[in-house]
Amino acid sequence: MANELRAAPRIPSLRSATSSQIDALDGLRALAALMVLTTHVAFQTGLVTAPFMGPITSRLDLGVCVFFLLSGFLLYRPWAKAAMVGGSGPRTRQYARKRFARVYPAYLVLVVVVLGWAGDTAPAPLDQWVAYLTMTQIYSDELGVRELTQTWSLATEVAFYALLPVLGYLAGRRRLGDPDASVRWQVGILAAMWSVSLVFHLVRAWTTVLDGWLSYLWLPAFLDWFAAGMLLAVAHARLSVPASGPPARWIGWLRDGARDTTTSLVVAVLCFAIVATPLGGSFYFGATGPDTGGPWADLVKHALYAACAFFLLLPLVLGPAEHWYPRAMSSPIMRHLGTVSYGIFLWHLVVLSTLADLFDLALFQGGFLLLWPTTVLATYAVAAISWFLLERPILDWGHGGAGWRRTRGRPAPEPGRR
Repeated sequence: MANELRAAPRIPSLRSATSSQIDALDGLRALAALMVLTTHVAFQTGLVTAPFMGPITSRLDLGVCVFFLLSGFLLYRPWAKAAMVGGSGPRTRQYARKRFARVYPAYLVLVVVVLGWAGDTAPAPLDQWVAYLTMTQIYSDELGVRELTQTWSLATEVAFYALLPVLGYLAGRRRLGDPDASVRWQVGILAAMWSVSLVFHLVRAWTTVLDGWLSYLWLPAFLDWFAAGMLLAVAHARLSVPASGPPARWIGWLRDGARDTTTSLVVAVLCFAIVATPLGGSFYFGATGPDTGGPWADLVKHALYAACAFFLLLPLVLGPAEHWYPRAMSSPIMRHLGTVSYGIFLWHLVVLSTLADLFDLALFQGGFLLLWPTTVLATYAVAAISWFLLERPILDWGHGGAGWRRTRGRPAPEPGRR
């Protein structure tokens, strides 16, 4: 039987791929972190109200969508491939330890610093401490701490982390060891995720069952984004395992699209250009001005963000490494920024708030050209300290302790993780 099997066209697995492929994902992670930082500086300075730059900078919260797709791709892929080859996915305990080491210690320091630094205000109440320390702030109205507002997406990701072993278990429940049948089964699971997300959005938009804006931050609203990254994981895994025939037609289409990197980037830019019009709703995060499209605008924005992030990621995971785009994403500076990008994500609002007070720049009173570069530089400094003194040593523990470091070198930050 083995002699009858012939390998379909394959790409290397992430563990055996050239370092440039992995580095490119780190570069995309760095780009996403800088997007999030930039959109918050634009909001602070009022640039989001400008005629041309406002729509562009206000939509750079696209970086959150990029993070979600990266997480879906990178974290689900071991389960996807295991189901296709008849193996077992990551052990839950090891998976949980790695996720905890990557996310929680640095986040804990941020929460303690922000909530414990009372300044001229009263100490944070106990229920606020509990909400942030347990990453349940998105389920109660505890987002009033401006230096922690970005952590809503981290809380949503943690909910996805908790769900992912269940999805991995389901992936291996049927068609185990049959690559093509497993692909069909897994795509069915992803379609169910997409359906749940769509129904959730429709219920939010046209009923009062999920009244209140906080429900938009819950995991069901973003299952389709994670599923988009997981779909790329399924395609990547299928192209890296031997099978009795070529992969499904849609996987071939994705591979061909990835090889045409320029077209993928053009599609991503077009999606961003469309969402940067009133079709995507308000540019002001609800702070000023009316919504310009209501529930339909929210759905358009949500879908176009997913499409844009998908076509930014596609060439990096299935395309050639020789194109200028993956080479740019894997450049030394982007790799380095990707290494410290989680710290950039965590600390940029603290730095932004501190610098705005230092420069006496009130909300929506301008100063972008001063505040953006100083925020980038100061946030980088804090993030680098966080990486070298806290995150890297704890990641060493998360990946197996000192013995792991001696045999494998320093623990590389997982691409796609903030």
